[in-house]
Amino acid sequence: MIKSGKFLQTFFSRSIDRLADASISVSAAVRDHYFHPPEGLRSKPEVVHDLGNEELVRDQRDPTEPTPRPPSLPQGRRLVLMVGRIEPWKGQHVFVEAVRLLPAALRESASFAIVGGGVDGKEDYHLDIKRAASAAGILMLGTRDDVPALLRAADISVHCSVEPDPFPGVVIESLLAGAATVATSMGGVLEMITDPSIGTLVPPNDPKALADALSDLLSDVTPPRKKYGEIGRNRALSLVDPDVVDTKIAAIYRNLIERPAA
Repeated sequence: MIKSGKFLQTFFSRSIDRLADASISVSAAVRDHYFHPPEGLRSKPEVVHDLGNEELVRDQRDPTEPTPRPPSLPQGRRLVLMVGRIEPWKGQHVFVEAVRLLPAALRESASFAIVGGGVDGKEDYHLDIKRAASAAGILMLGTRDDVPALLRAADISVHCSVEPDPFPGVVIESLLAGAATVATSMGGVLEMITDPSIGTLVPPNDPKALADALSDLLSDVTPPRKKYGEIGRNRALSLVDPDVVDTKIAAIYRNLIERPAA
């Protein structure tokens, strides 16, 4: 998450400014948090987003069509995934409560699953999520090494962190995979989902708003991927395609080389 605190922000930005002629942040959200206001800085804070998952970037499949699901997952119903480490700030409790708030008919017409492993020191939270997920009919898939395949098979992917996420990889991967993406409206997410045609934004820590967004997607006769898959993937590629990232990095180095000596 993006760490808060005025002392940390000031110490970090001034230290970097003394040590470097330029700095690179993974998102504008991070840059603006740590290097604001920019006045008085010697170095120039830049933004270069992380590279996207290579497997998903290179994927030539039609993003509006889901791929076959692993045999261990329910077949036939729309699949809603939440991917992320199981710890409080990631918001699995928000997802579970949102599913619980859905009308019974929608819960029965779709499959819901949480992907991710626990975190040291957060075992009680992990156990609470397991219990609550079981009561709500949500599958717990644990740690997986096939997340790209799961996202390509999903109809909807949910991100519901309750603290600002610098540049959440799961949101970019969901967009690259073509899954209709619902995400918390803060942090780096706002640089990915800049228009309602790309994905759906919900307020942080708001199960009712998330339930309403899921209800709209699950009750629509148009499959979620048909509405969002192509536009979402194109938006993600415009940020994390290797050619885009390499061009930005090259420009930063070029400017440093051409800068007159002090």
